[in-house]
Amino acid sequence: MTSKEYLSHPNTFMRLADAVCIGPPSGDCHAPVHLPCPPPACRAASRAAVWPHRARQLARAESPVYNLGEPVIALAPVIKQHEKALKLDAKQQEEFAEWLKTAPAKRKAVEDKLAHTRLQLRDALMNGMGDTPERQAMIQDIGKQEAALVAMRAGCVDRMRALLTPEQFRETVALYKASLHKGHAAKSADLH
Repeated sequence: MTSKEYLSHPNTFMRLADAVCIGPPSGDCHAPVHLPCPPPACRAASRAAVWPHRARQLARAESPVYNLGEPVIALAPVIKQHEKALKLDAKQQEEFAEWLKTAPAKRKAVEDKLAHTRLQLRDALMNGMGDTPERQAMIQDIGKQEAALVAMRAGCVDRMRALLTPEQFRETVALYKASLHKGHAAKSADLH
């Protein structure tokens, strides 16, 4: 095999990855040759070319830990779970209970409509819908529904801020942030 054929062979990069590590020797690299680290600008490109699976892992690790399926923020479950620790008074408990009777059902209706519209678009795309005005209208409708859902979540935060004292709100936000870190740490562990 000529050098040109070798370099153009699809498995060449994997062969090179087995033979050469970029950077100092480490426990996860058993290659016989270790090259000095390239400048930062070259590092990402070399990783992506030589170790595509590692490049994907790094991209996941460097991207924000956020699942597009999760709400932008959800304080109500935190308040409900920590109602005693937050020391809600009787009036706050009553207002929160009343809010829980109606707001989640309204949000669920918006989420269901959005899911239905997304499924309609998926079905249309799988059945050959091209770039038509109908498709563009569906995409715009999905965008409007997504925006309405985010606005509902933001309104929920405003409502909870009005319901709670400033100190209770700060505690709620801290508890929410702690729950995010726990959840993201578990998701990160699942990736590795």
